[in-house]
Amino acid sequence: MMWFDQGFYDYKYRSKIPISDYVPVSERMIADGYTALLRLLPEESPSRPCDLAQLSLIWPYNIVDFATKQKLLRNIETHLVGTRGVRRYLGDKYCGKGLVPHDGETAQWPLGLAWLAICCAKLAQYPSDFDVSRKPVALTWEQRAYWFGRAVDYFMRLERTMTSEGFVPEMYVGDQMGHNTPLAWAQSFHIIAAQTLLNLAHRHREHFRLPQEILRRPAV
Repeated sequence: MMWFDQGFYDYKYRSKIPISDYVPVSERMIADGYTALLRLLPEESPSRPCDLAQLSLIWPYNIVDFATKQKLLRNIETHLVGTRGVRRYLGDKYCGKGLVPHDGETAQWPLGLAWLAICCAKLAQYPSDFDVSRKPVALTWEQRAYWFGRAVDYFMRLERTMTSEGFVPEMYVGDQMGHNTPLAWAQSFHIIAAQTLLNLAHRHREHFRLPQEILRRPAV
């Protein structure tokens, strides 16, 4: 879709490479792909009802309609969110180097809390979204404030999983922390979530307010 819409690899790069000349993308390919995606959703696949990676359909890609975004969020919140992070999918066996899970224990990724915060903040950011026909769906300030509040909640839950140095751990298996701490990917999501919330609170002060415990955190 990016190649089709822009005609170049990406607008951020100084060198404008006309990738669409080398790899043509037809509207039919995009339409067929979107139809196939809608047949799968809200499941990730026939054998997996939900997956943390589905959040990418909300952010950064923003290619699913408002109703589907809500279904994906609800499924992930219901089935995958834990006390220290978000499970990648039900029955995930990976638990990182040196961690020993108890029976039925699944790794929880703090990165998922940051991702949920970003997705909810994005739903609060604009006065409208879109339906399955790509028609605008208006959002009231009350609705946007609701999504902002959820974003703040997930952000605060994320920060409670961080180390005293301000590091976002790779994962938790029970109370055991993954050895890849800090995890650069998770650390970058923490920065994006924080900046998105700060921008929204600054731009719409009468509607979005950040708790004092976020604004007045002691320096590390």
